[in-house]
Amino acid sequence: MRHLDLLKKVILEVIVFLFLLLSVLWFIHNYYVNTSHIYQPLDFTFLFEPSQFFINQAWYPIKADDSMMMIFLSGLLNTLVVSVAAIILSSLIGLVIGLLPFLQHNSFKSMNMKFVSLFRNVPLYIQLLTWYFGIFYQLPKPEHSLHFLHCFLNIKGLYFPSVFFTTMTYVLIVLLFIMFQVFKKHRLLICFLGFFVCAFSLRFSFPTVDQNQVIHGYYLSTEFLSLWLALSFYSSAYIAEIIKGAIRSVPKGQFEGAKSLGLSFTQQYQYIILPQALPIMRPVLTNQYINIFKNSSLGALIGYPELLGITAGTMINQTSRNLEVMMITLCIYFGICQIITFLFRQDQ
Repeated sequence: MRHLDLLKKVILEVIVFLFLLLSVLWFIHNYYVNTSHIYQPLDFTFLFEPSQFFINQAWYPIKADDSMMMIFLSGLLNTLVVSVAAIILSSLIGLVIGLLPFLQHNSFKSMNMKFVSLFRNVPLYIQLLTWYFGIFYQLPKPEHSLHFLHCFLNIKGLYFPSVFFTTMTYVLIVLLFIMFQVFKKHRLLICFLGFFVCAFSLRFSFPTVDQNQVIHGYYLSTEFLSLWLALSFYSSAYIAEIIKGAIRSVPKGQFEGAKSLGLSFTQQYQYIILPQALPIMRPVLTNQYINIFKNSSLGALIGYPELLGITAGTMINQTSRNLEVMMITLCIYFGICQIITFLFRQDQ
């Protein structure tokens, strides 16, 4: 009986695979037939041609003579950075807001309801434009930047001190790691030693105002900040409801048992309640994280050079390779969504 079930499963998978393969081949054949009159067969060599355009927000240096592949990777990296940052911040905000109804005061429950109602019922598109044009676009010019703790905030973005490691720092880190593995009885001392070594060997670059611009330090554009905060607050409203619902599904006896042990509120939820609620909320949280990644494509509306804005916008205009560009974009979005699903799968 088991062999028969296994055979049925294999046959079904083969049929589905063949159907998908034939569908792809049919689409490719259809493309060749419909584009034969313009002599534009499938060709991906354009990825290695000079891009002839510049990206103002990149995590590694981009020049006008860099290839389309480098521009594409820069857009992908921008998407990944803002998505991961939004996932982290939205999870933290959602956790705090989701726990408010379980505190003793009714005012906390009211805060939860108002927060969720505000950010869940307003479209992400409106929130994004509000952050960009209503908040960051109203900031002062660079020469009149807001200054706090060696950081500068203005209409162009946020500037903060950058940290550099010298060559000697890397050598010392390797030596300390070897010592950490060899001298196991003195690991605590080695950790303290490593902390002081790194602290004294680091080099800082502080931003400064030079006429009408801010130089030195790290820089986050207002486009990045607007997209990051819009995604975070919008998604945190849904995450808060997911966490609240998962906690309420935990049997009441678990709460009573946690209180009877004399644990504090933090200890109750850290050691007893949340570990039981996590398997319940994991599948729905995975969907929210996938939505964050896909919703990052709205960054093109405010000029943030993310994956879709770079590919469907600039690269298609530069190369006229519509199908090739969109095929690559589709595969990237599908692949990363599958990776997110794998990382947060239920059997972890």
